[in-house]
Amino acid sequence: MLHPDPYFAAFGNSQQHVLAESLDDPSSFKARLSDAYAPPQVMGKAFVRCRESGVLTAVPGLSSVRRLPGFHSAQGLPYVGQPIQKSTLTKGKTGIVYFVHPEESVVRPEESVVRQSLEVPSRLEDEAALFRVEPAPTTGSDRS
Repeated sequence: MLHPDPYFAAFGNSQQHVLAESLDDPSSFKARLSDAYAPPQVMGKAFVRCRESGVLTAVPGLSSVRRLPGFHSAQGLPYVGQPIQKSTLTKGKTGIVYFVHPEESVVRPEESVVRQSLEVPSRLEDEAALFRVEPAPTTGSDRS
Protein backbone atom coordinates (compact mmCIF):
# COMPACT_ATOMS: atom_id res chain seq x y z
CA MET A 1 0.00 0.00 0.00
CA LEU A 2 1.37 3.39 -0.96
CA HIS A 3 1.73 5.96 1.80
CA PRO A 4 -0.97 8.66 1.30
CA ASP A 5 0.88 11.70 2.73
CA PRO A 6 3.08 12.61 -0.27
CA TYR A 7 0.14 12.15 -2.65
CA PHE A 8 -2.03 14.39 -0.49
CA ALA A 9 0.77 16.99 -0.30
CA ALA A 10 1.19 17.02 -4.09
CA PHE A 11 -2.35 16.53 -5.35
CA GLY A 12 -4.65 17.42 -2.47
CA ASN A 13 -5.88 13.82 -2.32
CA SER A 14 -4.66 10.24 -2.41
CA GLN A 15 -6.03 6.90 -3.53
CA GLN A 16 -7.43 6.39 -0.05
CA HIS A 17 -9.11 9.83 0.00
CA VAL A 18 -10.65 9.37 -3.44
CA LEU A 19 -11.95 5.90 -2.51
CA ALA A 20 -13.53 7.29 0.66
CA GLU A 21 -15.08 10.13 -1.33
CA SER A 22 -16.52 7.67 -3.88
CA LEU A 23 -18.27 5.82 -1.06
CA ASP A 24 -19.23 8.75 1.16
CA ASP A 25 -20.06 11.41 -1.45
CA PRO A 26 -20.61 9.81 -4.88
CA SER A 27 -21.80 13.07 -6.50
CA SER A 28 -18.56 14.90 -5.56
CA PHE A 29 -16.57 11.92 -6.78
CA LYS A 30 -18.38 11.95 -10.16
CA ALA A 31 -17.92 15.73 -10.44
CA ARG A 32 -14.17 15.21 -9.96
CA LEU A 33 -14.09 13.24 -13.22
CA SER A 34 -15.13 16.30 -15.23
CA ASP A 35 -12.44 18.54 -13.69
CA ALA A 36 -9.35 19.23 -15.79
CA TYR A 37 -6.31 17.46 -14.41
CA ALA A 38 -4.03 20.18 -13.05
CA PRO A 39 -2.06 19.01 -10.01
CA PRO A 40 -0.79 21.88 -7.86
CA GLN A 41 2.57 20.18 -7.32
CA VAL A 42 4.73 17.45 -8.81
CA MET A 43 5.52 14.26 -6.95
CA GLY A 44 8.18 11.68 -7.63
CA LYS A 45 9.24 8.55 -5.79
CA ALA A 46 12.41 6.52 -5.80
CA PHE A 47 12.38 2.85 -4.81
CA VAL A 48 15.75 2.59 -3.09
CA ARG A 49 17.86 -0.55 -3.31
CA CYS A 50 20.66 -2.14 -1.41
CA ARG A 51 23.32 -3.81 -3.53
CA GLU A 52 24.69 -6.00 -0.74
CA SER A 53 23.35 -8.65 1.60
CA GLY A 54 24.17 -8.59 5.28
CA VAL A 55 23.25 -6.61 8.36
CA LEU A 56 22.47 -2.92 8.02
CA THR A 57 24.86 -0.88 10.18
CA ALA A 58 23.99 2.64 8.96
CA VAL A 59 22.13 4.66 6.34
CA PRO A 60 24.71 7.40 5.76
CA GLY A 61 23.21 8.61 2.48
CA LEU A 62 19.83 9.39 4.05
CA SER A 63 21.01 12.76 5.41
CA SER A 64 22.03 13.80 1.87
CA VAL A 65 18.67 12.68 0.47
CA ARG A 66 16.74 14.56 3.16
CA ARG A 67 18.52 17.80 2.21
CA LEU A 68 17.49 17.56 -1.46
CA PRO A 69 15.02 20.09 -2.86
CA GLY A 70 11.49 18.75 -2.64
CA PHE A 71 12.27 15.94 -0.18
CA HIS A 72 8.98 14.94 1.46
CA SER A 73 9.47 11.64 3.27
CA ALA A 74 10.99 8.17 3.30
CA GLN A 75 8.92 5.08 4.02
CA GLY A 76 9.83 1.47 4.65
CA LEU A 77 13.57 1.92 5.07
CA PRO A 78 15.26 -0.93 6.91
CA TYR A 79 16.40 -0.26 10.46
CA VAL A 80 19.97 -0.47 11.73
CA GLY A 81 20.70 -4.02 12.83
CA GLN A 82 18.21 -5.53 10.37
CA PRO A 83 19.40 -8.34 8.10
CA ILE A 84 18.76 -7.35 4.49
CA GLN A 85 19.11 -9.09 1.16
CA LYS A 86 20.63 -7.64 -1.98
CA SER A 87 17.78 -6.02 -3.90
CA THR A 88 18.80 -4.89 -7.36
CA LEU A 89 15.22 -5.39 -8.46
CA THR A 90 12.77 -3.96 -5.99
CA LYS A 91 9.21 -3.04 -5.22
CA GLY A 92 10.08 -0.90 -2.24
CA LYS A 93 11.64 -3.77 -0.31
CA THR A 94 14.31 -1.48 1.14
CA GLY A 95 12.27 1.70 1.10
CA ILE A 96 10.72 4.46 -0.95
CA VAL A 97 11.80 8.11 -0.97
CA TYR A 98 9.20 10.73 -1.96
CA PHE A 99 9.74 14.21 -3.39
CA VAL A 100 7.08 16.92 -3.76
CA HIS A 101 7.75 20.32 -5.32
CA PRO A 102 5.58 23.08 -6.80
CA GLU A 103 7.89 23.94 -9.67
CA GLU A 104 8.65 21.85 -12.68
CA SER A 105 10.36 22.82 -15.90
CA VAL A 106 7.91 22.25 -18.72
CA VAL A 107 10.28 23.59 -21.34
CA ARG A 108 13.26 21.53 -20.17
CA PRO A 109 11.98 18.52 -18.15
CA GLU A 110 15.54 17.31 -17.55
CA GLU A 111 16.05 20.41 -15.37
CA SER A 112 13.03 19.81 -13.15
CA VAL A 113 13.61 19.92 -9.41
CA VAL A 114 11.97 16.56 -8.74
CA ARG A 115 13.77 14.81 -11.59
CA GLN A 116 17.16 16.07 -10.41
CA SER A 117 16.42 15.04 -6.82
CA LEU A 118 15.29 11.58 -7.97
CA GLU A 119 18.69 10.97 -9.57
CA VAL A 120 20.57 11.31 -6.27
CA PRO A 121 19.34 8.15 -4.46
CA SER A 122 20.30 6.06 -7.51
CA ARG A 123 23.74 7.63 -7.62
CA LEU A 124 24.22 6.98 -3.89
CA GLU A 125 23.17 3.34 -4.42
CA ASP A 126 25.66 2.95 -7.28
CA GLU A 127 28.42 4.41 -5.09
CA ALA A 128 27.41 2.14 -2.16
CA ALA A 129 26.92 5.34 -0.14
CA LEU A 130 23.24 5.03 0.74
CA PHE A 131 23.33 1.92 2.95
CA ARG A 132 26.26 0.55 4.97
CA VAL A 133 26.06 -3.22 5.26
CA GLU A 134 28.37 -5.63 7.07
CA PRO A 135 28.43 -9.36 6.36
CA ALA A 136 25.98 -11.29 8.51
CA PRO A 137 27.68 -13.02 11.44
CA THR A 138 28.20 -16.72 10.98
CA THR A 139 26.79 -19.16 13.46
CA GLY A 140 28.35 -22.38 14.68
CA SER A 141 26.15 -24.35 12.27
CA ASP A 142 27.59 -22.40 9.30
CA ARG A 143 31.18 -23.55 9.93
CA SER A 144 32.61 -26.47 8.01
